[in-house]
Amino acid sequence: MQFKLISILATALTVQSAYAMSATQQGQAMEQSEQSKQVHQLEELAHHIHQKQMTELHQLDIALPELNATGITSTLNSVANVFATTGNAISNITSVTLAQQLPISSPRKGNIINSISALAGNLVTNVASIITTPVTSTFSQADQLSIYNAFATLTKANTNLINAFVGPNGLVANSLLRGPIGVVLNLIERTVVNLAGAIIARIPAYANQAQALLSQIHASLALTISV
Repeated sequence: MQFKLISILATALTVQSAYAMSATQQGQAMEQSEQSKQVHQLEELAHHIHQKQMTELHQLDIALPELNATGITSTLNSVANVFATTGNAISNITSVTLAQQLPISSPRKGNIINSISALAGNLVTNVASIITTPVTSTFSQADQLSIYNAFATLTKANTNLINAFVGPNGLVANSLLRGPIGVVLNLIERTVVNLAGAIIARIPAYANQAQALLSQIHASLALTISV
């Protein structure tokens, strides 16, 4: 009788164990499927950003008048604000809540993917004219200082944004999504590098200080391609 009871218990435990393994495997399969969809969305976003860059950033606006310092300063501050807002939002996401920020419930994309997409669109649209309009005159030193200060603000916001994503303690630093998100961020950083070059050309009085900021941007760019 005792042997029979032990046999029944053993059978029950075996069935329970098999069910638990099956549930675990199903959970892992669902997680992998979810991540595959997220990677696909990020790949699509990277392609979209690249197409937008090709369209808006690879044409010299020779026919347009020279940009004024107030407009450049305002644009830099506006972009810096978007970068800072996005960076702060990413910093407030933890590894525990990360999955909630990357849902694939069609047709809505996750908050993170939406945020990157909006940021990239804002960046390329707003800075295209600065990058593509030739420099034909020199601003006053006061105007150059205003542009430099706005550029410094943008550089700081950019550094914080990239670190929030892929820095040593970044949100996806140790995630399988680090690669595809890094590709998207790399495209964004390349636009920032192009913008930096266009800004430095317009502020010769602060070229040395601006070059130091460019070095920080290059460091952020390097983070997006590190594995």
